[in-house]
Amino acid sequence: MCANSTTSSKEQRTRVFIASVNVVLKQCGATAVEEFQIKFPFDNLLVDHLNNWVKFAVLSRAKNLAIELEPEDLRCCKHDRHVFPFELFDKQSMSRLEAIHLGFVSLKAQPNFSGFPNLKALDLRIVDVSSNDLQLVLSSCSNLERLSIVMCHPHDGIRVSLPRRQHLHVAHSCINKIHFISKNLRTFVYDGFMVPLDLSESLQLGHVEMKFPSLTLEHAITELPRAMLHAQNLNLSAGMTLKVCCSITLML
Repeated sequence: MCANSTTSSKEQRTRVFIASVNVVLKQCGATAVEEFQIKFPFDNLLVDHLNNWVKFAVLSRAKNLAIELEPEDLRCCKHDRHVFPFELFDKQSMSRLEAIHLGFVSLKAQPNFSGFPNLKALDLRIVDVSSNDLQLVLSSCSNLERLSIVMCHPHDGIRVSLPRRQHLHVAHSCINKIHFISKNLRTFVYDGFMVPLDLSESLQLGHVEMKFPSLTLEHAITELPRAMLHAQNLNLSAGMTLKVCCSITLML
């Protein structure tokens, strides 16, 4: 879909990709599309075209939408991000969506955001989003079953009630406190620093997998069971420092 990576510049590759996508979408016309996925390193040249492509997905009655714009090198200087175009969705298109995957975009919910009522899966990776916007989006997705938050940094705590949620994945994200209310939660996967957790209302919690860079044995024995009262299986991986008391007897 793009120019040869060894003989062309980044700008040339981006322009070729844009032209190729536009040709394909023009040929599709008014064809109904079940799943629409955009996967290309973000470049400012893409901005206007990205909104047109999302508009095509909306008009094509897409049920699954994925926008993956992760740059080739995250270690470079601060990157601009594409703002997810909530304004392109009306109530009908919002109600059709069942799965959304967003990678390296900015998520800023509008005050009149009414939510995705039939959304079942939401996957956020390296998404720039505030705690308030994230809670607004999540609280407006009442049928959400699967939620993944990876490398997102809302910083503040998150407290959301999602009655149908069954799977929750949080990894490498700066969240001060996690309190998700869902009696149907079945699996919980967490990878990151220890933060206050409260999944005590998840009555059907079957499998929990947690990975911490460091953790005290006392916290593992007392705090974690209290945070997940109904967990049946817990797979815990963490670096621990054990304090061992030694007695030395000197015989003279």
